[in-house]
Amino acid sequence: QPAQHTTRRCDPVYAHMAFINTRIVDEQCSFLGVWATAFASEDFINRIKGTKRGEKGASVSVRKNGEIILHADHRLLNTKLAALPGFSDIAGALLARPGEAQEAFNEQGERILVSGMEIPALDAVVLTVANTSELFKDIDKAWQYSALAGLLVLLIGFLLSSFLVSS
Repeated sequence: QPAQHTTRRCDPVYAHMAFINTRIVDEQCSFLGVWATAFASEDFINRIKGTKRGEKGASVSVRKNGEIILHADHRLLNTKLAALPGFSDIAGALLARPGEAQEAFNEQGERILVSGMEIPALDAVVLTVANTSELFKDIDKAWQYSALAGLLVLLIGFLLSSFLVSS
């Protein structure tokens, strides 16, 4: 008789654990063993939902078909990634090549950078969204200070050369 699925939690210790098992093979694809890990589902969910990049960045987890499965805004669960503002043009590329960052614009018209990491055992992709102005704020500030210092050196050099020529 086939096994039947039940929602009853028979083992309270492992009831809220997620398990990932991966086959280990050598160069000739000969089976060597299994690598396994377990983690509390709640920890994983809280880590994804709680990851922020700057003030406006966030992380989201989606299935390979684009369905949102983890998001800080519960109203977006089970919707498609392409339905999010700014994602319609990049959703396909993010899901096909999650390791490549994609640029888009959010609903406020701000440029965002989205990068992902595939989790094959879960058939999911974790995406991190960051506002580029927040990401590059320190670089922009360093560039501005460098430009100001360069202009100051030029001004001092011009004044010094003018003084030496007039003497």
